[in-house]
Amino acid sequence: MRIAHIADLHIGKRLSGYDLREDQSYIFDQMIEKMNEADVEAVLISGDIYDSSTPSAEAVGMFSELLNKLAAMDKEICIIPGNHDSAGRLSFAAGLLNQLKIHIAGPYAGHVEKVVLNDAYGPVNFYLLPFIKPSMIRGFFDEPAKDYTDAVMKVLEREDIRKDERNVILAHQFITVGGFYEEHDLSQGGLNNVESFVFDNFEYVALGHIHKPSKAGRETCRYSGSPMVYSVNDDKYGSSFVVVDLKEKGTEPEVQTVPLKPLRRVCKIKGTFDELTDGDTLTGTKMDDYVQIVLTDTEAIPNVMERLRVGYPHILGLELNGIYQEAAGTSQAADRSKSPLELAREFFLKQSGAEANECQMEYLSRLIADICDTDEEEEA
Repeated sequence: MRIAHIADLHIGKRLSGYDLREDQSYIFDQMIEKMNEADVEAVLISGDIYDSSTPSAEAVGMFSELLNKLAAMDKEICIIPGNHDSAGRLSFAAGLLNQLKIHIAGPYAGHVEKVVLNDAYGPVNFYLLPFIKPSMIRGFFDEPAKDYTDAVMKVLEREDIRKDERNVILAHQFITVGGFYEEHDLSQGGLNNVESFVFDNFEYVALGHIHKPSKAGRETCRYSGSPMVYSVNDDKYGSSFVVVDLKEKGTEPEVQTVPLKPLRRVCKIKGTFDELTDGDTLTGTKMDDYVQIVLTDTEAIPNVMERLRVGYPHILGLELNGIYQEAAGTSQAADRSKSPLELAREFFLKQSGAEANECQMEYLSRLIADICDTDEEEEA
């Protein structure tokens, strides 16, 4: 059985105020096309369907459109809510959707929903575990869970997991191995981790929550990563989803990553104003990408933000790395040689990335004059 594993769609997300619907629709269509090419038999979506527990009408409409396209593939679709989702809202009409091969887990209610599919090697049991916290399961067990690992253990121990059959689980949690994420990387830290050994009875663990494609201890316990990049720090990982081939019981599943090409990259670019406005120097970057710009000029550029936005209409932010380096090394006496208005103008430029216009300079001048008058009155 061939399975497509995706997660962390974050439909409805905005990036520094920019609407991402066009970008998300583009990547979803490409993803479905590649799923069809791979001839997958089931699609697993491991949480964070929406970016908010109260998604907008536009976000709900986009997910509805995605479901329609997935349903048209006539494949089994398994979906769990993530920590960004409202499990109750997401599972609306779940009973009706089951008839269309769309299986959506609701809030944990004492058992984990199981979907059984069959192939040439027999049954495959898909367990749909919604995102859970220890507090979410308190009413279903005599003893409260000590931590997140204990919570997931309690939930799974209640299930009749057939060890002689193939088992797959969808989960949206932060998975660690001996307290570590990805061997020695502690950057994700925290007390909400679940130890990977709780999933030892599953041939494949389809994880969501971490946007970076990665494994959690073993190749078959992994995060698919988000099909879209939502942070400049994640640009190096790219966009992708996972295809898994399940063989007979006792045979290691084969896992492959399928790359996706976004409509626009989300990335960081660095250089002087002249370099960044010369298209020949921007290898791999389109002017229409979502860009965090690091400006390295040592001289102030008048109206720099407005001028950069002409070429880069989707600027996420501007870092001034270099403009004031020389000034930072000057003596305090040198700063005193400048008038208060000059210092105010420089401060405005540093904070906004743009020169103060005539109206703003007039306001600053009046403000400084008022302050100076007040100081003189106090001295008198």
